[in-house]
Amino acid sequence: MPPAARGWPRILEYAREAVHGDGPLGPAGASIHGNPWRRARISATGSCGSAARVAGELRQVFLAARLAAIYLALGSIGTPVARKERSRGRTTGQTVGLAGLTWLRRPPRGVPAAKAGGSLMITSEAPKGVELLEKLAKSGEGKSPLGCMQCGLCAASCPLGEVMEFPPRKLILQTMAGNLDKVLASPALWMCVACYTCSHRCPRDIELTDGLWPALRDRAMQQGLQPPAELQETFENIFKYGNTLGKSPRQRLDWAKDLDVRVLDLSKEPRPVDVLWLVGCYPSYYPRNRGVTRAFARILTALGVSWGVLGTKEKAIGECDRMFGEEGLFETLVEENRKLLDAQRFETLVVLDPHAFRALQNYYPRFGAWYPVQHYTTFLAERLEQIKPLLIKPVEATVTYHDNCCAGRRCGYYDQPRALLQAIPGVKLVEMVRNRDNALCCGGGGGGMWLDGHIVAHGGHRLSDERIRQAADTGAGTLAVSCPYELARFEDAAKVTGLEGRVIVRDIIELLAQSMDLGERSVS
Repeated sequence: MPPAARGWPRILEYAREAVHGDGPLGPAGASIHGNPWRRARISATGSCGSAARVAGELRQVFLAARLAAIYLALGSIGTPVARKERSRGRTTGQTVGLAGLTWLRRPPRGVPAAKAGGSLMITSEAPKGVELLEKLAKSGEGKSPLGCMQCGLCAASCPLGEVMEFPPRKLILQTMAGNLDKVLASPALWMCVACYTCSHRCPRDIELTDGLWPALRDRAMQQGLQPPAELQETFENIFKYGNTLGKSPRQRLDWAKDLDVRVLDLSKEPRPVDVLWLVGCYPSYYPRNRGVTRAFARILTALGVSWGVLGTKEKAIGECDRMFGEEGLFETLVEENRKLLDAQRFETLVVLDPHAFRALQNYYPRFGAWYPVQHYTTFLAERLEQIKPLLIKPVEATVTYHDNCCAGRRCGYYDQPRALLQAIPGVKLVEMVRNRDNALCCGGGGGGMWLDGHIVAHGGHRLSDERIRQAADTGAGTLAVSCPYELARFEDAAKVTGLEGRVIVRDIIELLAQSMDLGERSVS
C-alpha cells in the first residue's frame, strides 16, 4: 500500500478532531451539520499547520493542501488573521494556507448567520475521491482540482449554480471528502451546459468544464448510473445512425437537393480540395438550419474556393458525447472520422458548429487525428477583403450578436463575427449588456440541447429564454448567431417569451448571403 493510502486513517482522524473539537487540536465548536459560524475557535494557522504536520509524517506535502481545503470549506477556520502593515500602519486580512480568509468573516452583530448549505461528512471513502481527482490532474485537463481553494467564484458565476445541489466548488469538496457516490447520484451532475464561465474565471486555472464534469459523468456511467432519458436517446441515435437526431445517413445530403451550385461528394468523387466542409448534424437534417447550409454552399462557391463534403459517410464529431462522459462512444467516433478524413486531401477543415471545432482542435489530436480546422466565422473573416466587394445589397437592420460560449469564452473569437456583421451595408450593430466573455449561455452546449426538461424539473430555467429577453432589451430587431443549436433554441425562446416577430433570429451566414444576393434560385 502506498504511503498516502496508509496515512489516510490518520488524516481522517485529524479532520474529524478539527471539526468536532474532541482531539488534540482543541475545541472547534462548529458542527459539520450546523451553522459553520457558531463558536469557531480553531485558528487558520493551527488547522493548516495540523494538516502540514500530518502530511510531513507521510512525506506527502500535497496532502496538506487537500486537508486544508476541507477545513477552509467547513468554515471551522473562519477567523481571519490580522496583521499590521508597518509601512502604511493599517490592518489587513492575512492570506493564510490556501486562500485569503476575509470572505469567511463572521457576520456583523445582529445580522442572521448564513444558512448552512448542506452537510459535509468526511468519510473513509475519501481516498477514492482523491484518486479520481489525481487521475484527472494527470490527464492534461488544466491544473489539478486538488488545488481548489474553495473561493466559490465558479459557483457564483454558474448560470444554474443557484439551483444545483453541487455546483463546481462543492463537486470538488464532496469528492475530496469521500462522498463520491452522493455526487454521482445527484441530478446536478447533468445540469452543466458547458458555458465555460467557471473555467474562464477560476483563479487557479482548474479545468472544470472540460475536465471535472466529464470525468465525474464518466465515473457515474461506469457505476451503472444512467443519465437523463433525453441524453440516453441522443447517445443511441449517434451509436445507431451516426447523428444526434436519429435520422438515416442516406438523408444527410438531402439539404443539397435542387441547389443551384454544385456540391462535390468526396466520398464518391475523391479529389484534392481547398476546403473539406464538415456540415454537421443539425445543419444537415434540421429544417430551419438547412437554409443556412445552402447559403454557406453558395458563399463558398462565390469565393472561388474548391470545396467538398463527405456526403452520406459523414458522422457526428462527438463533442456532446465526450462532455457527458460517453468517452467510449467519443473514441469510437474519433477513430471512424479519422479513417474518413485521412483518406481525403484538403487544405482546411471548415465547420459550422463551434463545438465540433473545439473537439477537432483540442481532442482529436490526442488520438493521432490532427487536422487544420476553422470555424466558419474565422474562415470568412480571413477573407473579408475578398467578401466586401460581393456585399452589394444593404441589409437595413439593427442587429445584436450572441457570443456562443465555445467560440467566444472558450476560444476567444469575439472580433471575427462582429467584423463580418459590420461589413454588411445597412447593418447597425448594437451590444447586449452581457457580451463577449460575460455573455449569458444559450443553454444548449455540452449536451444541454437535450436537457431543458431535466434542468427545469430540478428548479432551473431555460437560459435561452433569459437571453432572448436581453437581446430584445437592446432594441435590436435581429439576433445574429453563429452556432447551429442557437437558431432552434432562440426561435423557440422567442415564442415562449412572446417576442416572436419582435426579435428575428438569423445566422451570420444568412445575413451575408442576403447582402451578396445569394438567395434561393431555381437550378434551371
